[in-house]
Amino acid sequence: MSAPDDSPVDPDAGDHRPWRGVPMDIVYRGLDRFELRHFPEVRPSDDHTVLYNLPWDPDDTQPPAPRRSYSKWDANHVRLPCSHRSQYPVEQEDGSSTLESRWELVQNALLQPIRDSRELERAILSYNTKYATSWKFKSLHKLFEEELDEPESAGFFKHTLPKLIRLALALPELVPGAIPLLKQGSNKSISLSQQQVASLLANAFLCTFPRRNTQKKKSEYSLFPDINFNRLFQSSGQSVLEKIKCLCNYFRRVCARMPTGVVTFQRRYVHPKQFPEWARCEATVAREVVPVHISSEGTIEDQGRGLLQFVDRG
Repeated sequence: MSAPDDSPVDPDAGDHRPWRGVPMDIVYRGLDRFELRHFPEVRPSDDHTVLYNLPWDPDDTQPPAPRRSYSKWDANHVRLPCSHRSQYPVEQEDGSSTLESRWELVQNALLQPIRDSRELERAILSYNTKYATSWKFKSLHKLFEEELDEPESAGFFKHTLPKLIRLALALPELVPGAIPLLKQGSNKSISLSQQQVASLLANAFLCTFPRRNTQKKKSEYSLFPDINFNRLFQSSGQSVLEKIKCLCNYFRRVCARMPTGVVTFQRRYVHPKQFPEWARCEATVAREVVPVHISSEGTIEDQGRGLLQFVDRG
């Protein structure tokens, strides 16, 4: 790691240290790498939605209770699978169709015995009938029929999947309020418990989110990334299989022992008129704008532990 001296470094003054900028102690603000005081206190506001009850005790052995609020079904909020406004056309015996509660369709399908990936596919398609001929879960089948050994595959459907389904169907109790969409051009935050995140991800795994499956360019969610996992299940390649393995391992772990932490997502936006004029900026970037540490040694995994890591593919 870096020396405690935080004096500016002149690259022409014969300094042979392998880093420039400020020492890592300043980047960490003098705190432990994983100390929660790195982050501001969570407080609900017009721009910060908190979905769990405050105050939150990090030493609590149970997940924080969900915060009660009003559900919303509009273009500014996530259209949750469990909303009573979510309806789906169901074909009747006489050829006509009626609108029925999609959440009831989801519950009826997932509470039936599901013993393998083929039965899981049929269950998912029963409440996504529009895509019955276009969705192909080839990677899901390849994983459980070819990649994993038989005991491991059977164990997922016998032990993990039933718990995953219960977690997904608990969504109305775990997320009783509205989740705002963090849209472009806005500064907004949302805080959730890890249990709430797990329930939302379980629904994504089971492809229950409504209005998120079309690929039309002008659809309601065309500017948002996918949430349902159908495209992952039908993609190909070893990396896809590893992603599904990772997800299965995640659900196995959280279903065995639910984590009690909390998570905050922020969308940061700076209007173009407020951009700094870097060419005229006289501030020392490493000190007055943001603490920057540049090193020619080490790795981001080791020297950057506890910090957000991002590597551009290029």
